[in-house]
Parts: sequence; C-alpha cells; structure tokens
Amino acid sequence: MNQVDFFKCLASPIRLKILKFILYKQSNVYVTELIDTFELDQPKISQHLARLKSCSILTSEKLGQWHYYGLNPNLPAWAKGIIEIIKDHADINEPL
Repeated sequence: MNQVDFFKCLASPIRLKILKFILYKQSNVYVTELIDTFELDQPKISQHLARLKSCSILTSEKLGQWHYYGLNPNLPAWAKGIIEIIKDHADINEPL
C-alpha cells in the first residue's frame, strides 16, 4: 500500500463514510447493513467496498451467503495513525 493510493481511495465521500461507519460499529459489517444505512443500491455499495478492499483498507470474509467487511488488521503504522484520526473525528450522521 502506498500513501497516494490510500488517500485516493478515501477521497470518495461514500468510501470515507463506509470507513467511518465500520469504525463506529467497531465490528465487521455486511453489505445489506450498509445498503440500509446509506440508502444506496447494492451495486454502488459493492463497488465502493471492492475499491476499499483493493486498496487494502478493508478485508472481507464470507460466512454463508453474507460477505462481512472490516478494517484490515495488517495496515501499516502510518495508515493506522490516519485511521485513528478519522475515527476520533467521525460523524456518521453527516450527509453523503
């Protein structure tokens, strides 16, 4: 993971909001939960989750028919520091 790709990935308001939601929940979330929370369609949510995963910010796990997404525990120290700042200032109620 390089810093430019990390920041480009989080430059999308929707992806940043998804990250903040996962940080707020402090647990893995599934796609339907994000669809219901953000009132966006499944393809759009899945597209943004795929981008966050390709940037190594999130990981996913399939349990049964559900895919659960959570913060990558193997992030570099600099990325963890930035994510902690985001977490400390996360407002999940701000509009997209």
